[in-house]
Amino acid sequence: MAANFWKGSQCASWMLDEAVLTRANAKDESFLPLAAQSALTYLFADVIRALGDELKLRQQVVATAIIYFKRFYHKNTWTSIQPYLMAQTCIYLATKVEECGPIQARRVQAVGGRVAEKFSHVVLQPAETPFKTEDIVECEFFLVQAMDCCLIVFHPYRSLVEYTNASKTADSLLPLAWNIVNDSYKSDLCFRYPPYLIALGSLQIASTALKDSGHGSADQFAAWFATLINISTTEVMEVVQAMLDLYASLAEYDPKEHPVAALEALAHETTRLNEL
Repeated sequence: MAANFWKGSQCASWMLDEAVLTRANAKDESFLPLAAQSALTYLFADVIRALGDELKLRQQVVATAIIYFKRFYHKNTWTSIQPYLMAQTCIYLATKVEECGPIQARRVQAVGGRVAEKFSHVVLQPAETPFKTEDIVECEFFLVQAMDCCLIVFHPYRSLVEYTNASKTADSLLPLAWNIVNDSYKSDLCFRYPPYLIALGSLQIASTALKDSGHGSADQFAAWFATLINISTTEVMEVVQAMLDLYASLAEYDPKEHPVAALEALAHETTRLNEL
């Protein structure tokens, strides 16, 4: 197991440039426009969080599961495995990798039924044939295979705590920046930038928000940030801009409408392929 991000498989295999991400998204564009793919990404990030809440999992476990989900559909078409089955499988695998205590597949499956009811405005799984425990266990094999057994994931949370402690802004900046990092998992930032840069970008956004409200800790953070060396300000601002673009997209996203249309398009394409 790698002791840090730079020596691990995440850095070696899962830091992707924009061209690679664009090609991956293009494979499904014939039946899922990019906006519909984004709607599915937003929906299943929320679904995985709901599964985590039901299972009372730590945020890091949920974040790992979301990254697993994103990795699978980066490598595979949305029609390859039903996304709600994959979401449950990602949670199941993440609980094992993050060593948060034994969570049996049948418990994940049972929770999956309750979460599907909470998202009743979309059809997450066929009501007449809900997913079974053995489906999750079998799906786990395909998930691990798609990720080339790269299971260890580093997240921005540790850097957030370190940086807010160093700048003496933990009480004021950390809660808001933590939420911004949570939101970042609905974007491709986890593929494009190392965790420490996502942490710094989130802190910059949080600092700006507090400064606009007249909070003094923003200046305190800015003074600390100015002392950093070997930090690319350009890359930090790229993270900030990517997050602002995400928030602009989320502002136009209707969780009651857009994922419904995307899932219908996905179901139609899956049926078409099954009939070939």
